[in-house]
Amino acid sequence: MIAKIGAALLLGRIRQLAQRSTIDNNMLGIIASGSHARFLYFALQTLDFAALVNPGAVPSLSDRNLRMWPIMLPPDAEQQQIAAFLDRETGQIDALITKQEQLVETLTERRQAVIAQAVTRGLDPTVEVKASGVDWLGDIPSGWRIQRLKRLGSTQIGLTYDPDDIVGEESGTLVLRSGNVQGGQISLVDKVYVSTRIPLALRLREGDILICARNGSRALIGKNAKIGPELVGETFGAFMSVLRSDVGDYLRWVLNSSIFQFQMGSFVTATINQLTNGTLNNFEIPVPPRREQLEIIDYLTDETVRLDALVVKARQVVEVLKERRQALISAAVTGKIDVRGL
Repeated sequence: MIAKIGAALLLGRIRQLAQRSTIDNNMLGIIASGSHARFLYFALQTLDFAALVNPGAVPSLSDRNLRMWPIMLPPDAEQQQIAAFLDRETGQIDALITKQEQLVETLTERRQAVIAQAVTRGLDPTVEVKASGVDWLGDIPSGWRIQRLKRLGSTQIGLTYDPDDIVGEESGTLVLRSGNVQGGQISLVDKVYVSTRIPLALRLREGDILICARNGSRALIGKNAKIGPELVGETFGAFMSVLRSDVGDYLRWVLNSSIFQFQMGSFVTATINQLTNGTLNNFEIPVPPRREQLEIIDYLTDETVRLDALVVKARQVVEVLKERRQALISAAVTGKIDVRGL
């Protein structure tokens, strides 16, 4: 089974059915005769689908194009030997990939737990606590206080502009949008420039926190990034908000914690994916003294850098294993390695 239309086609996802099934017209099924099925399953994984797709706005694959694909077929007995070899070897590689992916998940959960602990209980596990007065939050350190976000800074909704306002880089102002926030950082891969009047309040300042306030995907609401000096004077789109605060470095950790995620559940629903300024301003934040804020910032910076490095390493291992898997399949089905007798 393979996808035959859209972006899924180019991902090269191939599965072999374990039971009788039916498919819709977005899929293409190959019925292999006799002992060819398992060998063909592996051989298809060496196919460059991008070279077979029909041209057009939406990539598609016809059964005629696939039928024309030439394939080298060894004798039936050798096909079975190759398939058995690849089942064993790719199974071992897949098990290693699964372990690394589980490690990534564990490290990601650990990162979230470290942030949540620091911004709700601080760094001293023996600290005296008091009731926060917020049911879902529970106790907080006795020297902390609960404040609404509007007491800690100001928020701004971004610029509304017309398609006719879009111009080239040399004559416009950069507008940051949802796609420019990736992994907690500003990404400038996709840039849009506009030529229109921009109020001073919508000109970005160093230290601003850019937040995705509206998006078709619920999961993307609330993603954020800090504005650096290189973006001062640029602007941001209407689906974005900016938080400005003297304690922005601390608040950014709060915005990336379970405190923020929990309160988002009160306004982001299956039908409304929007974070208004009113809602954002009324978020309840546990606030430590300034000295303790700085200690938490330093601790979380160091700890998340360490955890992020481990995640990067694990993902690199996954990529190497996937490349090894693909190379092994290609070598086996094209006869570059002899698996007879192995």
